[in-house]
Amino acid sequence: MTYRELLKLYKEGKLDKETRREVEKAIEKQDAISAYLFEESDFPQLDEEADALPEKDGGDDTQLLAVIRRSIRKAFIKMGVIVGACVLAAVLCAVLVLPHVVSLFYYNPNEVVGKSEQNEGLLTQRMSLDLSVYSEAFLPGRCRNHVQADAEGYGEYVIRIPQTWTIDGRWETVVGKLTRGKLLLYNENPFRLPTGNAFVLPQDMEGPVMIDHETGNRVGPGGEWEDQYKALEELKENEWYIGYISLKNVTEYEDFDAWLQSLSAEQANLWCAVALEQENGGYYAKNSMGFNCSGMWKSMYWDAQRYPYLAFGEQDPGQWDAAGNTEHFISIVHYLQDHPEVSEMFGGPQVRVPEEDLQRLRENGLHVYGFVITAKKDTFLQLRDDPRVAYIYAEPWRQ
Repeated sequence: MTYRELLKLYKEGKLDKETRREVEKAIEKQDAISAYLFEESDFPQLDEEADALPEKDGGDDTQLLAVIRRSIRKAFIKMGVIVGACVLAAVLCAVLVLPHVVSLFYYNPNEVVGKSEQNEGLLTQRMSLDLSVYSEAFLPGRCRNHVQADAEGYGEYVIRIPQTWTIDGRWETVVGKLTRGKLLLYNENPFRLPTGNAFVLPQDMEGPVMIDHETGNRVGPGGEWEDQYKALEELKENEWYIGYISLKNVTEYEDFDAWLQSLSAEQANLWCAVALEQENGGYYAKNSMGFNCSGMWKSMYWDAQRYPYLAFGEQDPGQWDAAGNTEHFISIVHYLQDHPEVSEMFGGPQVRVPEEDLQRLRENGLHVYGFVITAKKDTFLQLRDDPRVAYIYAEPWRQ
């Protein structure tokens, strides 16, 4: 009779008194062995001792001990496999998945925000569009529109901003680090905002101005007009400069454009400072904002329903009229108002323009109070004697 059959008879109460007492002693013995195995930490030694036990006829005790030993070994192996699999899964998740999941909660410069309807391979990424709009509004003569971003995980990116246009043959790529929406550029000069008084506002226009306390005259970055008038003579021949030209009066864009086209002066990279009209008919400047009217930037794609004239897209910029330029500037304002993180990221001013002022702009057309061009000394000397010009400040061209 096997021990299993003996245990079955024991459970059914069919054993005699003496045999039942022997089985109970055996059960008590095995309980003690099991308790010892679970409390004893040195299992290899236990295995060695168990292997050294002599086999007896019937071998019931040795067989039971071997079964218990194998069961415990299997349990530990199974537990080791499970723990190892969990650790491996956690490591793979931390290395491969977690960095991308964390990045989803922060600004993604590589997010695709638009694509060409004519060529699906032409895409526009988030930071390229943001930089294009921001630099056009606040960085006259230095608009940049292309960003290369390499993801490093956890919302971190290595940023490269190449120069896509030059007039003097020199090129400069700006490198930086974007960490969870915070941008650090290793060379911030190309993104330095113009001086606050780069334009001398007309007398009848509201806005911040600098006054010479001795003469009471409005002054620009180069001092009073008489001083700056003479300073233009000191510009180097055949060198390129960025010139900030202030007009004596707020001028309708169409009149301004016709006047500028009539000049024989060599110029490039035209940017206009926009005057916003108030309800009382007066004009004011908002954060020295403007737009690039020379069309010198690449095609981009975006939400054309919300911002119909934000960029050139599939259109030919040479076909834009004054109304198109008006809607272009309004789209720039709307975009920067809807995306305050753009100005915050690049360190510029936040844009807040009342919608009624934009509506008056749409109804009455663009008006400008100043403009920026890239030109040489002869051009600035020609402009300084023009009766429409109130002030010129020129500084060496840089992108």
